[in-house]
Amino acid sequence: MANKDVKTVTVMGFGRRLAANLIDMMFVWVFGLLLGTAVGVAGLLVGMFTPDRPMALNLLIVASGLIFSVVYYIGSWAKTGQTIGKMTIGVKVVGADGNPPSWGAAILRYIGYMVNIIVFSIGFLWIVFDGKRQGWHDKLAGTYVVYVEDRFDSVDDVELAPAEGERRWVWVLLWLLLAISVPGSLVGVWSMGPYVGQALTTLLSGQ
Repeated sequence: MANKDVKTVTVMGFGRRLAANLIDMMFVWVFGLLLGTAVGVAGLLVGMFTPDRPMALNLLIVASGLIFSVVYYIGSWAKTGQTIGKMTIGVKVVGADGNPPSWGAAILRYIGYMVNIIVFSIGFLWIVFDGKRQGWHDKLAGTYVVYVEDRFDSVDDVELAPAEGERRWVWVLLWLLLAISVPGSLVGVWSMGPYVGQALTTLLSGQ
């Protein structure tokens, strides 16, 4: 029997993935703030006819932002493997079978994002050093980030070729600059949206 041809698939490095995440961050922030404002205005209008409940209204606004972030990221990964940021950059999230992650894997990936954030984004920096360019969230969910043109399935003999080989010191320096600054140390928290950031910051501070 002849050996199957090996299919080379490029796994994305830190720089391209950071660019995609910045685009997603801007989208989630803008839409999250608009959604929160709409919920707040609706709550105030309803409040004209009910007792004043500012704490309940604030919780409702934060909850709406949390739900949007969860639905946006998990839904995008599970449906097509692409958020708006990844679509713009031309990359996608896939499982070991070359397809978009399952819903379960997408949920695990989102949880992995939260874990990465809590440990000052070390889990994201891991991408720089990992041979398969996987962050901790990728390890947890069994996912990879590849070019959108790359297609493979579970029966293919796949060789993963890491992108961006010799820029590690640049990304490590960037991470250190963020980690040693007070607002920057929790910069990853806010990448998931303003209300996710508010909820996680409150949780981490114990307030």
